[in-house]
Amino acid sequence: MNNQNRNVYGSFIIGDMEVAISASSLQEVVNEPCEYNKIPLSPPYLIGLFKLRDAVIPVIDLRSIFTIKDINKVDVKKIAIIEYNDYWVGVLFDDTGEVFNDHNERRIDFSQEESTDKNSVINGVFKLGENKRLVHILDPYKLLHLEHIPKTKNQTHLNKNFGKRKQCISFYIGESLCAVEIHAIQEIVKINKIDNTALSSPLCLGIINIRGKTIPIININFILGCDNKLHINGDDDNSNSRIIIMRFNEYIFGLQVNSVESIISFFDNDIIKFPAISTKKENLFLGCITKNNTIETILLDYKKILSDSEIKNITQGHKELYEDASNIEIKKNSSKKRTYITFSIGNLYALDISEVKEIIDHPIELLTPPNLVKCFSGMFNLRDEIVTVINTRYIYNEIDNSGCNDKKIIIFSHDDIKYGLTVDSINSIVSFDEQDAISLPDSIFTNQSSDNLLKNFGEAIQITNADTPNTTLLVLKSDALINKIKMDAAA
Repeated sequence: MNNQNRNVYGSFIIGDMEVAISASSLQEVVNEPCEYNKIPLSPPYLIGLFKLRDAVIPVIDLRSIFTIKDINKVDVKKIAIIEYNDYWVGVLFDDTGEVFNDHNERRIDFSQEESTDKNSVINGVFKLGENKRLVHILDPYKLLHLEHIPKTKNQTHLNKNFGKRKQCISFYIGESLCAVEIHAIQEIVKINKIDNTALSSPLCLGIINIRGKTIPIININFILGCDNKLHINGDDDNSNSRIIIMRFNEYIFGLQVNSVESIISFFDNDIIKFPAISTKKENLFLGCITKNNTIETILLDYKKILSDSEIKNITQGHKELYEDASNIEIKKNSSKKRTYITFSIGNLYALDISEVKEIIDHPIELLTPPNLVKCFSGMFNLRDEIVTVINTRYIYNEIDNSGCNDKKIIIFSHDDIKYGLTVDSINSIVSFDEQDAISLPDSIFTNQSSDNLLKNFGEAIQITNADTPNTTLLVLKSDALINKIKMDAAA
């Protein structure tokens, strides 16, 4: 490298190695975030992503590349944000070093022939302190062009409310929080057992039967390179694992996921895009949905989860085995389809999914104005809109569960006002034909909260042709609930 290209450098410590980065490439240094968003199919040296203002930053750990021992046990590590040709990447270090000018320092440049793919991110060394101290020089171009590193640009969103509001359902695959748009999902079920089949393969865990339909279960952990620690069997009744039923071409498949988390409402402007990190599933990742300076989830293009060859591999030409699944739409057209999201508030309840705007984690604190009526718990700000939280347990006369740390809030609207319904947990999404449900009389219930619900806020139905025989849903009617609350508040 010519002397005219040499400039000011900042040094950083990682283990027993010192690394120099040109100040012209160094954007800033920040503390390591509390958590990262893991990316499926990522290499070991890519720790994950985090949100920094209006950019999603991929973070690289040089320890994994150079097999550096973690000898410096520091509480808060540093991330150097490197910018090259408008692209950003972060590098994790134990601590910052010093700033020096290289004009009077001895520098040894490495030629490309002397470097392997692994260590090509280092293009030379400085010999400092009478040649007793080696400082390795990091090449930002090589760093950004490591295999499977997504290159992200700073993206400023000028109008958060531009375009049509969309919804997606988020779920965990291994340690990665992913999501697909809600219209891609037919239903979500809890299955205690996946049956083995001779057609099983690394791509297919086995089959399940839903209402007479044979549905193969995709090994999504295998496809996305995640650790699969799920073991569904008859003894695993308390597992959070769910099966997401989706259509791929003419077949219906199920995805086994670790847990279903939330319904997220977003605009296209909320998505920060990044290139594919693997040619194995090119264009699978649509981008990160970001909210409140954090990465909410990684949005997947469900059409890219399975390729045509993978579908052929799973079905192995036995189309007739899945004939019922391919004809599932026939019955859908013959009667009205009903889809509910089920949730727990002591008992199990349901709400028509068309009424659900989104589902979020319960805020740590709620604003409680003076003289707040008992049917409300408080309110909070959700993207510059006030959400009034209904005191669900007061309404339903359920046992208090304030110690539950994983409570969710279901957001719905009435007369353009947003309300939140506090629930203990989200259970599943149930989809069935209207002809398969019958209304149950109020008189069959002896539970006080269930009786109170039916008289004031909804109905009870029994699904006669579900995967679980005689499934009963206590269905909430949001309009009736709000009208009853207004009457009580006025009184």
